[in-house]
Amino acid sequence: MFEFKIDMKVMIRPDLKQERVSNFKGTRSMSVNSKMKAMAGQTVTISFVDEKTGIHHRIKEDNGEWHWADNMFSLPATEEELFDMLVCGSINEEEYKEYVACLK
Repeated sequence: MFEFKIDMKVMIRPDLKQERVSNFKGTRSMSVNSKMKAMAGQTVTISFVDEKTGIHHRIKEDNGEWHWADNMFSLPATEEELFDMLVCGSINEEEYKEYVACLK
């Protein structure tokens, strides 16, 4: 399963709605507020990943104000996006190969 990491650039899902959503694992639901919804489609930087769950995050662009569930973000959609993440250091070579394999 794809794991988000600190300093990784991700996109907030363009179809994010103001509602309660469950994370990928279904272990907790979280609310999307109007300020979070207004960020839909923006590229942001992960600033915190909950070490206990690995699925609750904070982002730099809102100064860590809101909790974000893993499925509020879009996974990289193309090999080119993944390569850009490799080049900028957001993922390592092993992760790059693993994520590219998931695309196929």
